[in-house]
Amino acid sequence: MKQRELTEKQRKYFKEYRPRHTDRDWDLLRMKIPSIDILTLPIAPLFMEVMGKAWPGKRRSDPIETYFEFTYDELVAEKKMKPKEIDLLIDLVSRVVKTEEGEKKMVRDERINELTQDFFLRTLEKFDVRPDLPVDFVALDDESLNLCSGAGADDLEKVLRHGIFLSEKKFLSGELKDLVNAVSTESPQLMARFLPVIPGERGIKPWKAMEIFLRKIPEDYRAALTKHFSTGASKFPDLDAAEFEKLCKRMDMVGLEFRSLFPEESKAIREGAEGEKGVFHDIRDNELRALACSVIKGRDNSQTQPSPNKRKRVSYVRGLLNRVGVS
Repeated sequence: MKQRELTEKQRKYFKEYRPRHTDRDWDLLRMKIPSIDILTLPIAPLFMEVMGKAWPGKRRSDPIETYFEFTYDELVAEKKMKPKEIDLLIDLVSRVVKTEEGEKKMVRDERINELTQDFFLRTLEKFDVRPDLPVDFVALDDESLNLCSGAGADDLEKVLRHGIFLSEKKFLSGELKDLVNAVSTESPQLMARFLPVIPGERGIKPWKAMEIFLRKIPEDYRAALTKHFSTGASKFPDLDAAEFEKLCKRMDMVGLEFRSLFPEESKAIREGAEGEKGVFHDIRDNELRALACSVIKGRDNSQTQPSPNKRKRVSYVRGLLNRVGVS
């Protein structure tokens, strides 16, 4: 009696049920369905495994993948499926596909990591280029820098990782693509276009790293910034005050990064004029050279020099400034 009543309730439920999915939803799903081994299982056991509960509909022994040969109407007419069952089938297959895509992404990320570790980082090591070189010292256009910033890529290694990721997605273009190609081809001439290196020489050049950053500073602000860092002058009526202070904070941050990467050169600059000439001698633009020295000396000349192993503290400062809106 109870079994009969339960069956009647089920029939009533299926009869009054309002479908959540349409024939279009089913068609879209089966059009893009990948070849997944697990879809060779029958509905009931896979539903229990994936959804964690028993299949409430009619027991079906056919492999799930065989249902994709039928349209929505054919499932109802030929497979005798109720709308509720079709909804549950769509939910099940969607969950399986999502899980499969997640696993593929994990495999892709591992492959990207392997490529970066085994090839790109080996190339950087070959030329004695630090993978933790801050993105401030990498010559990329605004479009590429925005892509990197949005992905949290704040050093060279992370930039290359993001470039490989975009390449996998067929979205890599512009200067970021050229940088990835330069490193992948191990071309010193092409790498020198983006990195502070000199073809034929090993290692990054402090003067070129600073020049790369300073060329990102708008020309209209350079003289005022040099004066501000050198003398503490703060009134510049022709400049946007908010933008000016934003650039000051950015230069403070880059000064910390430079002093962490190049402690000996920074010490020479902060201790005397001869050191300034020696470190930044190859910056041909007099305005940029003066601005470079002011960045290293900082707005507070009593600031102590960080030790070579203070990179983590510099990263913390960068994160702190980013949280308060400094790009």
